[in-house]
Amino acid sequence: MGNTIKLLVLLLFSVAIGDGARTKFPAILETSTGIDGICRSTVETQGYICEEHIVTTKDGYILSMQRMPKGRSDSKKGVKQPVLLQHGLMMDATTWLLNSPAESLAFILADNGYDVWLGNTRGTNQSQGHTSLNPNDPAYWNWSWDEMVAYDLPATFQYVYDQTGQKLHYVGHSLVITNNEST
Repeated sequence: MGNTIKLLVLLLFSVAIGDGARTKFPAILETSTGIDGICRSTVETQGYICEEHIVTTKDGYILSMQRMPKGRSDSKKGVKQPVLLQHGLMMDATTWLLNSPAESLAFILADNGYDVWLGNTRGTNQSQGHTSLNPNDPAYWNWSWDEMVAYDLPATFQYVYDQTGQKLHYVGHSLVITNNEST
């Protein structure tokens, strides 16, 4: 229970300070393109490690994930608890890295001893692969949020478990569109 509370406090802290920091993008983020570019720049200039991982869902979508297995100072030795950060609607995993390392949840968690995983749902710029379909094919886009819940998240959770052998903490933005109109 204590770790859950810590994670919630870190999330709330990140959200609380995030709004005022959006105009102060670190130079490494301004010059990088895409999640892999950010990870590479972060490794070179900030001291973080970032690994690229590929997950294939049961319905054939190939998802990109990034892993930050440790922070700048590896003060927590041994097994680190994995946490998956899942982006919200119309975004990809870069949403967790937009502010400086002191103001972005992914960096904050890595620096606090978590094994950070960044997920990218099907159809994002980072996850447009499929075992038999091409994104130019209309059939590639024949899915809904239901398939993301039924296939993407279970495949992602299982992949992280297979890599770490541990239960996973999950933090995510909503991917739900609601209709607030009265009928």
